[in-house]
Amino acid sequence: MRSVNFFPIFLSIIGILLFASSYLVVPGYGIYIGISGYLTIILAYIITKHSQNNKIDVLEPIYIVLGLYTVYTWTPLCLEVGQDYSQYANVLLKYQTAILLGLIGLIAGYHYGSKTKEPLILMLTNKKLKFPMGSFKVLLLSICILFCLLNYQKLLDMLNLQSMVAYSEGAASSRLDRPVTQGLLDYSFGLTITFLVYLLLINSFIYRKFNILSFSAVFAYALITIMAGSRGIFFTFIFILLLYWNYCVRKIKVVPFVMLMSVMCMGGVIFGHARTTTNITEMFSRGLDLVKENSIFLSPTSSGEFANPSKTLLDIMSAFEDNSLNLSYGRTYFTDLAIVIPKVLYPERPNPQSLKYMEIFYPSLFAEGRSYAIFLTTEGYWAWGYPGAFLAMFAYGILIALLYRFFKSNMHNGAVILLYALCYYDFYISFMRTGFIGGIKGILMDTLPFLVLMFLSKSLGKEEQTNATY
Repeated sequence: MRSVNFFPIFLSIIGILLFASSYLVVPGYGIYIGISGYLTIILAYIITKHSQNNKIDVLEPIYIVLGLYTVYTWTPLCLEVGQDYSQYANVLLKYQTAILLGLIGLIAGYHYGSKTKEPLILMLTNKKLKFPMGSFKVLLLSICILFCLLNYQKLLDMLNLQSMVAYSEGAASSRLDRPVTQGLLDYSFGLTITFLVYLLLINSFIYRKFNILSFSAVFAYALITIMAGSRGIFFTFIFILLLYWNYCVRKIKVVPFVMLMSVMCMGGVIFGHARTTTNITEMFSRGLDLVKENSIFLSPTSSGEFANPSKTLLDIMSAFEDNSLNLSYGRTYFTDLAIVIPKVLYPERPNPQSLKYMEIFYPSLFAEGRSYAIFLTTEGYWAWGYPGAFLAMFAYGILIALLYRFFKSNMHNGAVILLYALCYYDFYISFMRTGFIGGIKGILMDTLPFLVLMFLSKSLGKEEQTNATY
């Protein structure tokens, strides 16, 4: 008979009691008691998870998602750096309740998605992608050449570093007055880059041999995007390296991984303040000066990307409190379905929730083309209140569990590992601030072109070559 580990159960009870007691304390101090209970619940879950399996995969998505959810929801309130949360004092307890329900939903959804044996889910997640690698490479090279020809002018413009505009000058203006075809053109160019990166790295992942020239070429492109003020591509490059090492060389240890994630978090925050130039040396120098001037610039809450998710939820709650906004009862999700249709086909499609939020709460910033994005828990709460906060994170927990299960079923295939590495940042980092429908759209846009190529290669290659990976 299997023994029961009561320690995680005990920790969970302690966590819930601590969280509940935070409601009885003066709000300012109650936040710190609440975060203690919250972290205790997470610790109990992790202990329970690894009492069943001692092998820790640091890149299993639940860890990075739990960490990110915690940073998004708690650090702005605990540190209050650069933000004034006094205006939200009357909804802080409701906020704590919503994010706790979101946490429970995330854990419950991930557990269900990891353990369920529903026939349809088993069929999808256990499916092994088998295709002739030679034919796949030929198709990949052909499509790369085609897309490079279609986007050669943009590729040349990207390499013209002298004409590059700093992020602080071009970010908002690029969102204003966009032609209806711009999204399609941007996607075409993005695919061109993704195909090129994939072509450069595929042999390293298939044969488990690090090609320094290929990785250096991708690193050079990542530096160009840093000059343009985008950290997402650079972080994607780091995750490609991490996934290569973790799944093609040897498992990454927990402590080095946590240290690296902390450095990336602080670096990303500082970078958000320093991207007022296209000169990387000047960016670095400006970042150091900012930290020397005031160490608060190391805090996640000094960056809008970390402070804004909690702000969106607090704004929605405050609007509900003064009756200036009502529950959407799912209409906001239904409206978001329109973003799946390309704007070139539906020029008058309604704004997604992220822009609707800006239009309601920050109309002047909306007019400038700025956006705070939209937090998954905010989406759920806007739709159905507390149940919505739980359900939104429950659904996301199931989704990331299924993605990881599918990936584990195909870890023998280097081509799949590389595709997963290219999409890792979008799946688990960007998704929580993109919105559920927008995140699903992003997953499909990232993966479908490669899945189509894999499918087509089966009809071109010989059966005996199928699954010719290492």
